[in-house]
Amino acid sequence: MINLETEPRGAPERPIRGRSKKVLEPQPVHPGTRSLLAPRRARGNHEAMRVCVRIRMSGKRAAPAAQARRAFIFQHRSFRSLPVTRQRMAAAGLLACLFTLTLMRLAPKVIVFHENLCGWFLDAFQIPIAGWTSVQVSGVGLPAKAPEIPIPPFHAVSGGPRLFLILAVVALMLLARRFGLTRNFAGFLVILLCASAFVCAADPGFMISSAALTRVWLQIETLTWLLLPWLGALIFVMLQPDLRWGALWMLAVQIYAAPFSAFRLAFILAAMHHTGMLFFPALWFALGLLGTLIYVLFFYSVSVYVSTGRLWGARGEWRQ
Repeated sequence: MINLETEPRGAPERPIRGRSKKVLEPQPVHPGTRSLLAPRRARGNHEAMRVCVRIRMSGKRAAPAAQARRAFIFQHRSFRSLPVTRQRMAAAGLLACLFTLTLMRLAPKVIVFHENLCGWFLDAFQIPIAGWTSVQVSGVGLPAKAPEIPIPPFHAVSGGPRLFLILAVVALMLLARRFGLTRNFAGFLVILLCASAFVCAADPGFMISSAALTRVWLQIETLTWLLLPWLGALIFVMLQPDLRWGALWMLAVQIYAAPFSAFRLAFILAAMHHTGMLFFPALWFALGLLGTLIYVLFFYSVSVYVSTGRLWGARGEWRQ
């Protein structure tokens, strides 16, 4: 901390507390030049002033900063400086091809598992299923079954969901005002909620069936599952210190994809069964591809944390 103080010339010097102190006094200069610290002649009632600079070095404030630097920044730099060799790139491409071919071979079984798990979640949410309709997943050219869920129109929705929509808009606006980091996300959700309310009020007959929603959902998810191995090869295999751990993280993401997708679809269908189309745009935005991106980033963050812990643990043992 630096304090700049001015004292009248000739005043008694005061003791300066602190670990280090430095007083800048006027120094002799060559004739014809003037120093910034040289005393000026008194003009009128003003007196020449002396500038005192106090410098305090506090060790208590520097210690937490150094600890944070060592705990986070240094580890991040060490982790991102891992070399990417041709052998690692070849291994990543080979694993991505292997995972993609395996998924294409097991695609019918994965879709059936997705259907059964979605039905189980709907039963757990106590949502009545009128039946199952056969749909065609055009992304992979495979048949699938979609649950038939009764969805009420806008005029049949009770006042509870409408009041909840108003409260959600108010809460998002307060959240955006309180936390600037969430302003764009919360603002976009407010726009989606207001737009869905306007469309439902202007056209009460607007409706999307559960079968059509399931068909579009499966088309997007199956294509996403086929792209996940290549994304996993990039962020897991090529950036992991150990190739085996990178392959395990890729496998974990692929195993988690189908159950989490079934849960998100069942949640959207359950919300539509109770609220109609009021919250459908916001739920589609939050639980669609954004939900997939969030859980991929979650696995990536955990993998980075585990890898840096192993690297710095080995470094600590070596230093000891």
